Amino acid sequence: MLQRNKINLFHNVDVFHNALPKPNMHLLTMAYPLQMVFVMSLQAASLTPEATSRLMSGIVVPRPIAWITTLSEDGVVNRAPFSCFTFVSNKPPLLGINIGRKASRRKDTGANIHAVREFVVNIGDASHMAAIHESSAEHAPDISEAELLGLAVLPSETV
Repeated sequence: MLQRNKINLFHNVDVFHNALPKPNMHLLTMAYPLQMVFVMSLQAASLTPEATSRLMSGIVVPRPIAWITTLSEDGVVNRAPFSCFTFVSNKPPLLGINIGRKASRRKDTGANIHAVREFVVNIGDASHMAAIHESSAEHAPDISEAELLGLAVLPSETV
C-alpha cells in the first residue's frame, strides 16, 4: 500500500486523479498539538504500470535529471533524460537508473547499454534545460539526439 500523510505533498497526487482508482481518504484530527492530517491510501496492486509511474514520480520530488549518453553498436550517439535515478553505493560507486520500456521493447538507452555495456551520466545546468527537454522526444534508433540538437560530445575518459 502507498500512503501520503502530509497535506503539503497531497497536491502532487491530485494531478494524477483521473489515472488512478478512487482512493480511501480519511481526515484525522489529533489532540495535542491540534492538527489535521489527510491520509490517502491506494492499493498498489490496483494501479496500472503507467499510473504507478506517474504516482511514484510525483511522490519523490525534487528529482535531479540524469542526462544519459550512450553509443549504439552502429556508432549512433543517443542522449536522453531520466529523472528516476539515485546513487546506490559510494564504494564501489554505483547508480540505480530506471530506464523502463516502451511498448514492451527496450528504449534506445537501455538497448545501447545492454549491447555496448557503457554509458555516461551527465548532469545539465539551467542553460541546458531546453535541450534536456527536447532530447526526451522519441526518435528512431538511427537518429542521434546529440547531432539533431547540436550538442557537443566528447569521448569518455574512463569506463
